[in-house]
Amino acid sequence: MINFNKTFYILSYCFLLWGCSGPVTTASKIYNSAFSTSQEVDCPEAKFIKGMEFLKRYNDDSDLLYTISFNKIEWSCYLKDENNVQSYYIELNTSFSVNYEDENKKVSVNNFEYVIAVLDLYDRPAVSEKYLYDFEETGLFNFKNDKSVSIKMNIEKVGILSESSLLLGFIN
Repeated sequence: MINFNKTFYILSYCFLLWGCSGPVTTASKIYNSAFSTSQEVDCPEAKFIKGMEFLKRYNDDSDLLYTISFNKIEWSCYLKDENNVQSYYIELNTSFSVNYEDENKKVSVNNFEYVIAVLDLYDRPAVSEKYLYDFEETGLFNFKNDKSVSIKMNIEKVGILSESSLLLGFIN
């Protein structure tokens, strides 16, 4: 025989767990604010550095071999308290595209450098980091691979993070 009270409590408990799980529920927000040392904040606007939006590679005869560009850029920002010192963090996930001039010609892709900078409200550099991207040759046309970067910033140096600018560009 089925015990309806037990079944009702078990189903209610399952629905409660299901409704309270996940990263964006009210319950998870309350838990994070009570027990977490980090807090999500609004991110700055991302822009490309003028003239550094893409990188072109040429051969010895000055013929264009391929162009590298940013394919996808995603970021999240949070404020973290570490030993009573608050710092901003930007978690940046980028992917790159390699577009070959001649699809039929096999050309190895060289490693390249790119820069990520954060400017404060007055366009002064708060953080500037150079990164090396090491390609592992896996294909010819429109190769995409994700790269994750974490940027830590002093809260006094940046001010309000959402009023700053996030800049990206390739280094020749």
